[in-house]
Amino acid sequence: MWMWIPYHCFNLGPKQIIFAILLANAVYAQRSYGSLEIAYHIRTLSMSGTGVADGRGMDITAMNPALLQSNPQTLLLSVIRYPADIQSEVVEWRLPVGNRLGAVSLRHVGFGTFDRRSIDNVKTGQFGAGDTWISVSIAQAIFPSVDVGLTMGVFYSQVDNVSATLGLITAGTILKMDTFGAKLGLSVKNMGITLSSYTEYNEPIPATINIGVLKSLVHLPLDLSVEGTWWRGMENGIVRLGGEFSLPYNFTLRWGTSSRRFDLGTNILWETYLAGTSFGFGYAADNLTVDLGLGYNGAGGTIIGIGFSTIL
Repeated sequence: MWMWIPYHCFNLGPKQIIFAILLANAVYAQRSYGSLEIAYHIRTLSMSGTGVADGRGMDITAMNPALLQSNPQTLLLSVIRYPADIQSEVVEWRLPVGNRLGAVSLRHVGFGTFDRRSIDNVKTGQFGAGDTWISVSIAQAIFPSVDVGLTMGVFYSQVDNVSATLGLITAGTILKMDTFGAKLGLSVKNMGITLSSYTEYNEPIPATINIGVLKSLVHLPLDLSVEGTWWRGMENGIVRLGGEFSLPYNFTLRWGTSSRRFDLGTNILWETYLAGTSFGFGYAADNLTVDLGLGYNGAGGTIIGIGFSTIL
């Protein structure tokens, strides 16, 4: 990312290196706008980013807005802490709009503070970097078993005194197969245009096609999600697997993994085995739900977070 910013020389310590790795891994060879691809709510991260067919998902406006139609009026927020002082936050209000359901969302990623240095490696000050994503969403049932949804928003990315702005659209649909206790979700994420860019060159926007199936198992209190994501211009995608166990006393246990784990291994056996794996749990009390979770990325470190949601 740093090569896009003219007239600066940076001292790349561990903090900056991890920051660059996280951005690169987030979109798998896309060189910009990595925060369009991360999970903003800890429930999503706890299940390795699944949620295209999960009606209880907390990142549905970014993943498949059609799922809004099956949700009550809700206020949710979450904070996730990454290595190298990187932090993401989301606040979302879901509300009825006539016979439809809508949402207003604010997402932000702060990448910390960095040293600005001259060509002679003399510190001349500091600068910050961050991304902000504001969007509105709407969903509607078009058949008893089919819902559709649309999210429109503006994404603003700034590093020191350079910035980029995108106009984005995500569209999705959900097919409810009640006979089989399953749902099939399909979405196209991050279709958009570049309103302004860091430089004269417009970096590619990481648009994706996402397909997911959620199955409620008959003999286990488990909702199991299997999903695939494919990036424009890339032959290989990612397969994700996530599950949520319903436990007594309103507790839930979550886990997830993905094919990304094969790219995150280290020379230590247990780190290689756990890389790309995530865990979490939730507790529901009346109309309030609290979620905690973590994801382990091998050499990329551990991600932890907390989330809240309340039915209004």
